[in-house]
Amino acid sequence: MNFISIASPSLSCSVRTAVEHGLAHDGSLYFPESIPTLSEGFYKSLNQLSREEVASEVLFPFFSDGLSKAVFQGLVEKWCRIPTPLIYFDDRIVVELFHGPTLAFKDFGAQWMALLLGEYQQMEDKEIHILVATSGDTGGAVAAAFHKVEGIRVTILYPEGRVSEQQELQMKGFGDNIHVRSIDGSFDVCQSLVKHAFNDQDLRKQIRLSSANSINIARWIPQSVYYFFTYKECSNFPKDVIFVVPCGNLGNLSAGLMAQSMGLPVSQWIASTNENDGFLTYLQKGELDPRVAKVTLASAMDVAVPNNLERIKFIQCSTWNNQQVNIFGLKTTDLQIRECIKTTFNQTGYLLDPHTSTAWHACSSWLENNMYTTPKPILIATAHPQKFITSINNILKDEPITGRNRVLNSEEKNYNHMYDSLRSHLIHPA
Repeated sequence: MNFISIASPSLSCSVRTAVEHGLAHDGSLYFPESIPTLSEGFYKSLNQLSREEVASEVLFPFFSDGLSKAVFQGLVEKWCRIPTPLIYFDDRIVVELFHGPTLAFKDFGAQWMALLLGEYQQMEDKEIHILVATSGDTGGAVAAAFHKVEGIRVTILYPEGRVSEQQELQMKGFGDNIHVRSIDGSFDVCQSLVKHAFNDQDLRKQIRLSSANSINIARWIPQSVYYFFTYKECSNFPKDVIFVVPCGNLGNLSAGLMAQSMGLPVSQWIASTNENDGFLTYLQKGELDPRVAKVTLASAMDVAVPNNLERIKFIQCSTWNNQQVNIFGLKTTDLQIRECIKTTFNQTGYLLDPHTSTAWHACSSWLENNMYTTPKPILIATAHPQKFITSINNILKDEPITGRNRVLNSEEKNYNHMYDSLRSHLIHPA
């Protein structure tokens, strides 16, 4: 299968080119030239299939080109080792996607991309440099996945003071081919620097540059597989499944929409945001208001301009397999995150991280107006609470959260200097 630029669909390339380039030459995101429909037989036999068989069926149309069947199957078998347990409550189900090496759902996409790009690199004799922006969890997941992968060097940009201590230590704990740089700005500034580098044609003539953000199809598309894993475990459901998804850069939600476009029977998406609710504005008005990201307890969702909105728009405007996309959005404030974590733990003994708590709160709000919803909504749990344990302990003790997060009033003031420094590092790493 080839991949097209969303902005310029006439621009087409192979899967390997799309993975290695990250962004299309026009600065837009890559998208599959078509979305395959999985067979009726696949869905009927889903609960008898192994996880490896499910993953192979979903990923094969997108990533098999240029690989032998044995190599492709080997990649799938290595990749399918992260469990996705379901936790049942009276009125909802939680699917835990944080049982990978860095305790976050980002491990799924990062691990697949590392396996695939590592396979491609065996055919090359020139180093590839991966540049990635993180709001917290992506950095650790990418570092763990690509650590000591031969022929690949990684630079991670993260917003100083806007990630948890655990996330920061995780990113910085690898060394070797993993380089970590803090940026005096928000995640959106980090993301802008990455895009700037990709659009710097002189830089790209000097180094082979790729991205491991969800802008890269090898990070993004594999995330659709865990929706199939979840449905497999709940395969007695009728065709009206409801997913509740915490939303930041929208890679998780857009991957779910990809799964739906392949035939996964989803009737409703509930998109939960923190106080950075620009996506809700888009859902209501059809446009994204420009704004600066606020600092919140759910720091990995502190994104003002989500990259994957481009893909969501493309899916919504297309008629992929006659699937109807229904997205309902709800915002959760920091106060509501605190109350949700405390109340849920006191009533059920289950500990939520700040990001999953936005989904829990959104689900509760949804159920107030849809009391007889069948089946139970499925919440996407994106990170283990241990990654935010300092904040969570303070929340449970009713103590203020201080020390890490700060507000930046002029985060773009030194942008040109930051980019020049980054560019120098990419060309001449220390």
